[in-house]
Amino acid sequence: MNGQKILIIDPDKTERLTITQYLEDANYQVFCAEEETLIYQILEKENIELVLLDIDANGISLLEQIILLYPGVRIIAISAHHNIAEAVNAMKLGAMDFLEKPHDYLNKPLSRETVQTLVLEALSRSFPAHGEHLDYDSLMTTAQEQFKDKNYETAQKLAKEALIIQPSRPDALNLLGEIIEKKGNTLEAIKLYRAAFDLDPTYEPARNNLDQATTFKQNYPRFTY
Repeated sequence: MNGQKILIIDPDKTERLTITQYLEDANYQVFCAEEETLIYQILEKENIELVLLDIDANGISLLEQIILLYPGVRIIAISAHHNIAEAVNAMKLGAMDFLEKPHDYLNKPLSRETVQTLVLEALSRSFPAHGEHLDYDSLMTTAQEQFKDKNYETAQKLAKEALIIQPSRPDALNLLGEIIEKKGNTLEAIKLYRAAFDLDPTYEPARNNLDQATTFKQNYPRFTY
């Protein structure tokens, strides 16, 4: 970790302070900003390696500008509204990953482990994250095998890696939904199934999982693998 520099762009002061504390505890050097002028001053002056950017409100346009002006900076998109579609859009534009704030994040903040793990993975990942040399299909094949073997954490990590490479394909989102549903969170799984279906309305596994999950919220769907 060695004092790597991270910029947090989040209008919520409490959330900024919480994330800052988590990252400083892990020996990162953290900067915070809200105003665009200060954001660009920090990006110009400091060797920022990672930006944590709240994409609610005008965050998407800011993300596009940062990617355009500072293409070597990694970005993790943050959303307080569990907006999977917007997170996928951010990844299409170039974000390396996304971080969902808890629904009641004012009373239940992000966990230290979640933030530190996601940041470490982003900084450890080869840059750029997108590239034809990365094999989406192999990642998904392995993720599906891990899912069948009930190794859900490994399957989830591989599916997220695949999603970063090809955010416009629906099968990674669909598999993430199945993993989340297996973990007992049907409502979040439905959001992922719907996002996969929105990407490709002809993708039958997402349609089937969405239909079954919304009809039988207390039961697991018959998974397609």
